[in-house]
Amino acid sequence: ALLEPTPGFKSIFSGNATNENQRSEHFTKTLVPAFVKAAPWLEHKVETFQLMFDFHTASAENQLGDVRAVRDSVMSSVRKKDWDFDVKVNRVINLNCAHNDIARSVYAELKVPWYLDNHGDGYRSAKLNKKSFISSGSSNDAVKGGLAKFVVHVPCSVKVNALEAGGGQEVRAIVDFGHGLFASREESTEATFLHQMADDNGYLIIAMDWRGMSQYDMPIILGMLIADPLSIESVRDNIIQGYANKIALQEFAANGLLEMESLKFEGNKVRLFNGQLPSTVFYGISMGGILGGGYTALLGSTEIIDRSILGVPGTPFSLILSRSEDFMDYNQIMLLNFYHNRHVRIFLSIFQLAIDSVGAGGHLAGPIPTENVPRVLIQAGLGDTQVTTIAAEILARSLGASLLPNSPRDVFGLDSNATDPKSALTELLYQREAIALPETNEFPNPNNVHYCVRTDWALRNQIIQFINFDKITNPCANDQCVRQSAAGCW
Repeated sequence: ALLEPTPGFKSIFSGNATNENQRSEHFTKTLVPAFVKAAPWLEHKVETFQLMFDFHTASAENQLGDVRAVRDSVMSSVRKKDWDFDVKVNRVINLNCAHNDIARSVYAELKVPWYLDNHGDGYRSAKLNKKSFISSGSSNDAVKGGLAKFVVHVPCSVKVNALEAGGGQEVRAIVDFGHGLFASREESTEATFLHQMADDNGYLIIAMDWRGMSQYDMPIILGMLIADPLSIESVRDNIIQGYANKIALQEFAANGLLEMESLKFEGNKVRLFNGQLPSTVFYGISMGGILGGGYTALLGSTEIIDRSILGVPGTPFSLILSRSEDFMDYNQIMLLNFYHNRHVRIFLSIFQLAIDSVGAGGHLAGPIPTENVPRVLIQAGLGDTQVTTIAAEILARSLGASLLPNSPRDVFGLDSNATDPKSALTELLYQREAIALPETNEFPNPNNVHYCVRTDWALRNQIIQFINFDKITNPCANDQCVRQSAAGCW
């Protein structure tokens, strides 16, 4: 049987193209006539065009079997009564609250289930040892233990509350922070905008390296681009191990973090908001949001994440990379390995197939049966030259997100009439930067939009409402989310 055409696919061939619907107009006036000229038997029927796309490129088991099996094995292992996280505190830094929003940073490492054929910072070229997990997802006695480092930031308000009952803030949420490309958990130490939100509302911040896309993985990735394309398998498998590490950290955060001696102040435990366990929230920015889309989709069925915030994210990665201002450098690097830009494009397509299992698109694309996904808040900036908002809109459609009323522009395929959406996309329009984006196939000039989105006060308030009350508010109600420029926000 034919795959059922999506409503969006049908609308393209509806014959109701208008100047406002540029996508439909482009299809009906440019692409469809070209197809029909090449193959007259297609005519203009949606059913015949659907045949062009009616095939499977991968089965759900082939694409997601390994990553889901690792997830299930981690969950089974760390939830066993005899699992010992064996947490070791390496360093505790106490800060002066007169000059900081963070009172204490605790650097530690914990034991995690290990699925690579080697472990440690010196083995980033390692691949999954499939003997250590079973494809059905059940646990396996062959699972070994490895170590993963993490950091916990405790805001000053939580310290005050622990020392003075009734003062400061009780712990309301644990926010798992996902860093950007080739960064590390130290980005959470530098994220002062997040520190301020944490101090005002009582959030503990936890962070780990995105194994596979952290600063320690840069040599492997550069080697892949320059000389060894097949090492993409190691990159993907290390990302899967990174997901396993973060799953273990999430489980520890729910069942041991608050008991750590390093989180006590003068012997007093931190207090919990209304005496209830804090909610667990993932907040990823840039690459943290890109990988975070796949991570959120992967963990939906585990229910260890209550909700997720994805800042300037997107999918697929091959689209994001090739439209980024940074691609100028990566393109030159890849041309050391390939003869022509056409070869670069082919490689990026193959690269995307290899990492579909760790990206949101690979988990959410129909007709693959999807699992439950928690509520997701997506924030993006029109004019972003690092992660194109086209990719953020694709991610929003994949998640079934809605577009909030009074947004700066309509987004194809998103419902803008939902009063209480499960998930939502918020876009800020930076007028000067959006107008400056090139319409032809050339690299954009760098700007600050990518960084301004995370510090925008309206979007920060939206995040606070989402974390505190599980409510998606509309920051566009009064000003249509229009900003004159991104200059000076960073």
